[in-house]
Amino acid sequence: MLEIDQQELAQLIRPVGFFNFKAKYIKQTAAILTRKAKEEVKDVVDIPDTYDGLIALPGVGPKMATLVMNCAWNKSVSIMMLSLLLSWDANYFSSGEYSTVGICVDTHVHRISNRLKWVKTWNKSNPKSQDPEKTRAVRT
Repeated sequence: MLEIDQQELAQLIRPVGFFNFKAKYIKQTAAILTRKAKEEVKDVVDIPDTYDGLIALPGVGPKMATLVMNCAWNKSVSIMMLSLLLSWDANYFSSGEYSTVGICVDTHVHRISNRLKWVKTWNKSNPKSQDPEKTRAVRT
């Protein structure tokens, strides 16, 4: 990844949205992980397996960090949110095969959650309220 030109990488991933930004973030992340491997005298440093470690990477926000924690690392980040939203027993889902239950909040989930009155974090006159992170934080 370090050796490929950023523009060439962008063209390779062009079918995905925001490919120029993503190419930049991929290059930056590869550089960070390579530098970390050298500092720790390891051949390879894996992608972080903690929420905070993922958020520290360029281009990784709360939604993607939660998704990676759930799907790639089989770790729950926000089990309480889903259980509160759907009136489920969080203890039932926090053990065994259900330990990865969580929810990734993007702008669409944020808007729908407000329309269904699951949360009240939207205020048309206050642009700061139009933040998906507030919807996630309300229920965690």
